Parts: sequence; structure tokens; C-alpha cells
Amino acid sequence: MPRLFEPTLRRHLRDSQVALVLFDVDDMKGINDMYGIPAGDAVLRELGAVIAAEQPAGSKAFRTGGNEAAIVFPDGDEKAASRVAEKIRARFQIAQASVRYMAEPLTEFTLSAGISGYPRSDAPEATPTLGADAYRALGEAKAQGGNRVS
Repeated sequence: MPRLFEPTLRRHLRDSQVALVLFDVDDMKGINDMYGIPAGDAVLRELGAVIAAEQPAGSKAFRTGGNEAAIVFPDGDEKAASRVAEKIRARFQIAQASVRYMAEPLTEFTLSAGISGYPRSDAPEATPTLGADAYRALGEAKAQGGNRVS
């Protein structure tokens, strides 16, 4: 099934460089199991608010399903996308103090991100595989314990 961000990526690949960041809330199943699905929804709303506050002008954000979100950076590069992703990750972690469900603070939720760009600095002529590359980077971030940008 195509991801919601793929048409936007294809459109921007025609005439510019582009970067993609995929975000995933770490251990969302644990949040839902411990507090319930409505609490998990509160965490996802906070993620949306943080992304909306930090995404640069000209970028486009998507909820890609479940506990995942993406930002497409037209005319962006991986370094710029990495800086934005790190700001979002850090701000999302700080937001723990303000997220509540039924008057209880929800704590101990973190965010991981995977980044891919095209053209790649290490292989400028490579065929764009942004989605797969970003998912691979996200998997690496999760494998390293989460709460990181890779």
C-alpha cells in the first residue's frame, strides 16, 4: 500500500533535492497497554502539535498511520532535516510533563526518527529510495534503544 507521503516525494524529486523524516513513538503498545488507547491518542495529538510547531515553512507533514508521522522537506537536505528531527524529538520528550489523560500525567514516552535524502551525498546518482532508506534508518534508531535520530 502506498504511503501518503509518496506522491509528494515523487513530485519534488522531479526537479530538486528532497529529504524525508519518519517519526515513530517508541513503545506505543506499552503506553496503550498501561494507560489505554485514549491515552495513546493524547500522546499522538501532542506529537502532531510538536511537529506543527517545529516544521519549517514549505515542508509537508503527514500522519502515516498508527504511531508514525513523516515530514517531506522539498529543497531540503539530510543535515537540515536531521536538525529539525532532533528539535522535534527533544521537544516531544520535554512535552511529557504536559500530556495528561484523566488528570494523570503520561510519562516515559519518547520518539525515534529516521532520515533519508536525495540526492545522497555518498551516492549522488543513486536511484531514489527515500521511503525504504528512511524506514531502515528508523529501524536503526529503534534498535539502538529508541529516543534518537538516525
